[in-house]
Amino acid sequence: MKTQTREIDLKKIVPDVNQPRKLFEPIKLKNLKDSIKKYGVMTPLTVEEVDGKYLLIDGERRYRAAKDLGIEKLPVVIIEPQNETERLVQQFHIQEQREEWTGVEKAVTVQRLSSELNVTVPQICELLSLDSLTAQRYVSFSKIIAKDKYHQSEIGINWVGAIIGVKNAAKKLTTDVLEKEFTKTDERKLEVTLIERIKEGQFERPTKLSRVKDIFTKSPKLIEDFANNKDSVDMLFTKSKARSAAYLRQMQTSSNYLVTVARGFLSKPDTKATPLQLKVFKTTIEVMNNVIKEIGDLSE
Repeated sequence: MKTQTREIDLKKIVPDVNQPRKLFEPIKLKNLKDSIKKYGVMTPLTVEEVDGKYLLIDGERRYRAAKDLGIEKLPVVIIEPQNETERLVQQFHIQEQREEWTGVEKAVTVQRLSSELNVTVPQICELLSLDSLTAQRYVSFSKIIAKDKYHQSEIGINWVGAIIGVKNAAKKLTTDVLEKEFTKTDERKLEVTLIERIKEGQFERPTKLSRVKDIFTKSPKLIEDFANNKDSVDMLFTKSKARSAAYLRQMQTSSNYLVTVARGFLSKPDTKATPLQLKVFKTTIEVMNNVIKEIGDLSE
């Protein structure tokens, strides 16, 4: 891509309304303004020449700071014009290298690219060469209905999978146990409530949202008034006596892991177990048989 560097009139620079990055922290913007006031704009902005104007591709913080300071000319790197998709991909990778750009803003951009290119979010993630964990989070974000609330809350993208997990559990319980439809309105209402409670600090980390699943499992009727209930999640967990549901969930997780490990050993069983290991295995089997019997008795 051919480029040229020169100084141009700030008035000829036009910010890109489709710029994927939308949030700029006031404090950091002020610090940048102080630096520019003292040393000038040391890093050129990146622009495209379009119809006698210059579309801003990278450097909006520098542009805003310089404009506030009344600076008339700015150093720029002029690159060849691109179509909107190429521009978004480039802007994504520019911002990807900057820690100030939030994961949610990136997820919003991925969603927009998916819509504009008419391809799936996983395909966009592949196009952008994103790692599997990041791609998984962006795919989960695409399933969030209350994207606006999520974005405004400024909570991290790392919460999105847990929110989707709670929503899926609520939907299944509503359909299977309460025999009612879990509408899009219900989905959004639950998402907004979870986002608000996360923002309030009711959960230390995403895995703690499993307690909400336990509450719903023990008392499915709480799904409907969860948004209006002012009790904390810890209080609801206690009131609903959801401890047994938590144990059951943890047993399932542990059993899945144990089965995977056991199958791995059985694929190459060339090491003898110690007497202590055999005793632990037998005890585990006995306890699990008692659990299965107890669950069977309760379901009858």
